[in-house]
Amino acid sequence: MTPHRPVPSAPYAVPVPGDAPFGTRVALVDATGSLVRAPDLTAVGPFHPDGDGGLVAPAADLAGLWGYLDGRGRWIVGPGLEWAGAFDGSGLSRFRRAGLFGYADVSGAPVVAARFLGAEEFRHGLAVVRTEDGAGYADPTGPGGDRRLRRGRALRTRRAGARTAGGRRGLRVRGPRGAPGDRPAVRRGASVRRGRSGAGADR
Repeated sequence: MTPHRPVPSAPYAVPVPGDAPFGTRVALVDATGSLVRAPDLTAVGPFHPDGDGGLVAPAADLAGLWGYLDGRGRWIVGPGLEWAGAFDGSGLSRFRRAGLFGYADVSGAPVVAARFLGAEEFRHGLAVVRTEDGAGYADPTGPGGDRRLRRGRALRTRRAGARTAGGRRGLRVRGPRGAPGDRPAVRRGASVRRGRSGAGADR
């Protein structure tokens, strides 16, 4: 049995006024007021346990690019994303790359590649995602597929009117079976079978 490893206290984000062009910057300090990281950030999200006794948080550099910091203020994934969100209760962080959204785990590694037009946090086991064909619900308890997501369980997306299976990340979009005679259409490496009714909800 692995002994419990206490999670250290998260550093505090402290705004530091600055001159143009950067303006206010963000530094990190610990509970004693000691500097953890110099004020060379423009934003820092909440810290989240990384499952290995440490912490992880999304953060943006002075160029406005996002990555992930550990609890000591060091980059574990360097800035290169357009945006990264706070980790949710499932231990996943939404990120945006090239205008599309995906999900990263607490190591900062993408477990679902950037492929959605919109994506929300997981709540009560589901997350709203949006593709070219409409909106659906991502479910991290689906069978098979990506072994890196939640200890071998795939991300399954259920959406009225479409069924998608494929993609190298094991993403599956499930919905009612297509009408007789429907032909599959290809969307970014995943086969989509259209049903009688489509979902068109936006974020």
